[in-house]
Amino acid sequence: SGSIRLESAKVTESATLESTSGGIRAERMMAVGGTVSVKSNSGSVRQEVRAKTLTAKTTSGGVTLGMYACERASVHTTSGSVRLNLGPELGVSVSVQSTSGGFNGSGFKSQDGNRCVWGDGACPVDIRTTSGSVTVK
Repeated sequence: SGSIRLESAKVTESATLESTSGGIRAERMMAVGGTVSVKSNSGSVRQEVRAKTLTAKTTSGGVTLGMYACERASVHTTSGSVRLNLGPELGVSVSVQSTSGGFNGSGFKSQDGNRCVWGDGACPVDIRTTSGSVTVK
């Protein structure tokens, strides 16, 4: 129980941040050659990250990610919205599955059903939410 706050961290391999009851906030986090995994059962996740692989999961709480570099990412929420703020040089291919909630995307190059591409689309991003909206810009 309690919140986690991390600022200006550099990770060489992998980092896992978990909270049972409380939010997680990580700013200026770099895991250039590794994996960042964030999980909160009851609380929001807010993160600015450069990582090879990124996973964010919440049971009850929203996820806000500032993404600047990635090779693969997944965001799963049971009850909470998802917001991705993409860095200017990052190309992503975002697939969205939402049981109850809308999708709002701006600046994408192409759209095919539930998949939108920004830039070169090099980083696949899988977003799943049971109840919550998804915003990507």
